[in-house]
Amino acid sequence: MDTIENKEIISLWMMSKDEFNKWRRENDIPKLLKYFKENMPLFKEWQIENAIDDSIFLSSDRTSEFFIGSEERYLTTATGPSESGQIETASFVTPKSRKALEKEYAQWGKEIVFKVISSRSIYPYFYWLRKLKKRNLFRTPGDRNDGLINDFAYRMRQNPNSIKSRAFLFHNFPVLKLGGVVVTSVNLDERNLDFVDLDGLTVSRGRHGSRTTHITYSACNDITIYKTEKAFLTFEKCTVENLRIIQSRTQDIGFVDCQVFQPVLRGSTIFRTIFVRSIPSNITIENCDIVDLFVREPPHSSHFALSHFYKRLRSAYQQRGERGEAGNCFYKERFHEFLSGIAPFVPNTSDLPRRAYIGSYRDMFERWQLGQYSNKSVIRFISGNTLFYAKLLLPHYFFRLLLKKTKFIADVLDWSVWGFGERPARIFLWIGIVLAVFSCKYYFGTIPEFKGDLAQSFYCSAFNFSTMGCDKKSGIDAIEGLLGVTLMSIMVAGFANRSRY
Repeated sequence: MDTIENKEIISLWMMSKDEFNKWRRENDIPKLLKYFKENMPLFKEWQIENAIDDSIFLSSDRTSEFFIGSEERYLTTATGPSESGQIETASFVTPKSRKALEKEYAQWGKEIVFKVISSRSIYPYFYWLRKLKKRNLFRTPGDRNDGLINDFAYRMRQNPNSIKSRAFLFHNFPVLKLGGVVVTSVNLDERNLDFVDLDGLTVSRGRHGSRTTHITYSACNDITIYKTEKAFLTFEKCTVENLRIIQSRTQDIGFVDCQVFQPVLRGSTIFRTIFVRSIPSNITIENCDIVDLFVREPPHSSHFALSHFYKRLRSAYQQRGERGEAGNCFYKERFHEFLSGIAPFVPNTSDLPRRAYIGSYRDMFERWQLGQYSNKSVIRFISGNTLFYAKLLLPHYFFRLLLKKTKFIADVLDWSVWGFGERPARIFLWIGIVLAVFSCKYYFGTIPEFKGDLAQSFYCSAFNFSTMGCDKKSGIDAIEGLLGVTLMSIMVAGFANRSRY
């Protein structure tokens, strides 16, 4: 910890947040901007079309604001009181229009006076590149193999797993190193921590941080939060690996569009945590009080990974005796286990054939357009996938696949009838369906006493369902009695099952 490099890192953390953000605007962000101009496709054209010159880009204390978002945003300048009470002017990017901001400021009352000076619409860079320029993929800067990518990524690290590690944006740009040291949680508050290297950072003790911290497009390996309190921390568009929260208290921690690998939560209180399109892989939870955890699942995530996540979460809730949360996680665990029987439809196992190209054909076409795939490769992929589906029709492959889907059929019934034992109220729907079907049989049937008489038809159906038997029952009505016994047994078992935790 006593190297010159780490002393320089600590000196940056010792600055006030205003001094730190000013230092980045003057010393670090200009280098980043130059890199974007030289390496990101059509970046200068984006600046011109959106009237974002270098001074505007450098003025923001959240550099990522110009890149994130899937819709039109607003570049706004407003005045308002700072922490010292003085009126300051700030520029920022927001999804809210001028009218919406002024309405929000008006609701805060006269004690806190904010005024919007100007506001105009802009397109975030990646939204502009994909939607307006039809560029979903671009060549990875610094990659000798000319690989393709669709967002920022860290592709190279020097001296990994050490305090001297360095993370490189793509393959060739070393971002500002801020990890490998110990800071207090208050040091994180309101700093521009976009596009930085936080690998090996430890947040411990000291005053607890209670102001907003956004970390976007940064390297976040081996971050430790130890014996401290931290609130309002959001990771966005980051790969967060080996995050450890030990004997701490966190509140309003969010992960948005992140890849989260092997986090460890131990002996902590985790209050209001949000995973938005970010499912932790191999999470470890030991003796933690987890309150208000929200998950918005990724649209194309692995159902196997989701099932495994909910299994770990269920186990954590069971340890704390929280039956309702444990039962809800069990349902989601089984539901995604059930969906894994659909996607992928053909399991990736050694006893079944494999597709030649596992991606989408749209992705294949875009990569062909950009020259990553030759005509010969595309023809080989398409013909290989055609052969793959033809092979599945062969008897020995077809019956193997059918055998693997047997459990899926059982899971369909398990889910639809009583929600894996966690949604027993569904049985009332099935009871209603059975009674309605057999009532219609009598109502439209040939027995004179029941034909056209809805009350008598339902009366006879209910007697058969309860196995008491109707005077005019036929041989087929024994099926209703069998269904009645089965559904009533499942109902009793289902409601008894809910207390098992």
